[in-house]
Amino acid sequence: MYPEDSEVIEVLPELAESANGFARDRNQRIGIFDFEHHKVLHRQIEIEQGLKDAIENHQLAIYLQPKYRISDKSIAGYEALVRWHHPREGFISPGEFVPIAEKSSLGLELDHYVLVRVFELIASARATIRDFPPVAINITPAHFSRVDFHKLVLAGIADANIPIESVELEITEGAVMERSEEARQNLDALRSQGVRIAIDDFGTGYSSLNYLRYLGIDDLKIDKTFVDEVLTEKGKIIVKSIIDIAAAHDIQVVAEGVETAQQFELLREMGCHLCQGYLLSKPLPVDEAIELFSQQSPAQTQ
Repeated sequence: MYPEDSEVIEVLPELAESANGFARDRNQRIGIFDFEHHKVLHRQIEIEQGLKDAIENHQLAIYLQPKYRISDKSIAGYEALVRWHHPREGFISPGEFVPIAEKSSLGLELDHYVLVRVFELIASARATIRDFPPVAINITPAHFSRVDFHKLVLAGIADANIPIESVELEITEGAVMERSEEARQNLDALRSQGVRIAIDDFGTGYSSLNYLRYLGIDDLKIDKTFVDEVLTEKGKIIVKSIIDIAAAHDIQVVAEGVETAQQFELLREMGCHLCQGYLLSKPLPVDEAIELFSQQSPAQTQ
């Protein structure tokens, strides 16, 4: 609206387009310009362009968060996490930039970037540590549904000259439950070659324990929201049910977001296999994560 929103005529079409998008998102026939909505859209555009530059210029860092065996607190593997330190804005949360990437083609570019970097760090770690454990990589649903995705992964593993079993892929419930032909082919092809598959954030999507028998997965990660409630009677019943049914199908269970000793001990009593969370370790730069494993297994270094 002129002049309330702007007295600059040339700016008004941009604001009108913002109002149009606001109305379209809400299935409304008329949209009135909203400054806060416009600010959010502008921020998304800035993040998208900045992330594109960061990927092209290799400015994203890989961190590793250890996954521990609950039985003896030894490191059984890692989850790879991407971190972005913007040259002007400083640290930008993955909770902000990852969803923006996944809504655009940048999601595929980000996946590929992380895959290549993780394969490289596995190769580097195994050059000095023979039994360096598997590293899990999060994959967007859009990428997992691409017909040639399994070929990309297997080619990357071969190029890095690392063992198949050193790689694990984490996918969401939705990516598997859609059961598109492409997703099914990727799942079957990757598992047949020995790549481990994990369901990430279990319980936040379809939340059906019954379908576990059909998934063909190796690991199931219980979402932090369930772990947060595990000390309550209701939460305890839910988590115990997940662990028992997963165990019946030979699926390894990983509890995410373990932050207290009480949570850890209760998960141990329930028979949970692995856990990760700030109680035992926050995500670490690659060098620190590798050193942590070296200290645990000094006899295994070459």
